Amino acid sequence: VDSAALASDDKISTKSAIAQLELCTLSKLLFVLDSDGTLVVCSVNKKGLKYTESIKAEKRLAGDAVCASMASEQQILAVGTRKGAVELYDLSQSVSLLRTVSLHDWG
Repeated sequence: VDSAALASDDKISTKSAIAQLELCTLSKLLFVLDSDGTLVVCSVNKKGLKYTESIKAEKRLAGDAVCASMASEQQILAVGTRKGAVELYDLSQSVSLLRTVSLHDWG
């Protein structure tokens, strides 16, 4: 991960730890979830994770994420939040938010 870019952002705690990693080889994206609930989208070189200098932090998604899961065939990322909602992101469209499903929607 581009540590210089992440370290320059004062929103990331130096006491947080990586809680989960998800790699989507189809879209060449690495999702890094830290223990503070920040989900960072990183671009990955076509050679994969072999060359760490090619992993670049691109975008932050949720600030209150607790888990993430990918359906790579459908190019969708599901992010569970502390509020009990699930945010669905379209990976084929520049990681754009499709919709948020809350506990209220589930009944």
